[in-house]
Amino acid sequence: MIRMFGCSSFEDFMETTGGSFVTLVHPEDRCRVDKDIRDQISGSPEKLDFVNYRIVRKDGSLRRVEEFGHRVHELDGRTPLPSFPFPPL
Repeated sequence: MIRMFGCSSFEDFMETTGGSFVTLVHPEDRCRVDKDIRDQISGSPEKLDFVNYRIVRKDGSLRRVEEFGHRVHELDGRTPLPSFPFPPL
């Protein structure tokens, strides 16, 4: 993901993306991606989802990402862990 976002280190990646799944997704795609994920995992016993969205790289260029996800919760059942995208198409 560091290379996908055009970053030179983990620290650079965290600074560029804000360290959150939501901030990885292009601002114009965030509502749709959130809805798509919620709709898909609510209808899937395995809590699986598949979404397409754009990211903004450090240099400002756009990349399209295809992500296959699986909702995972911490052992205490409270906080969902984020899923992460696979390399861009």
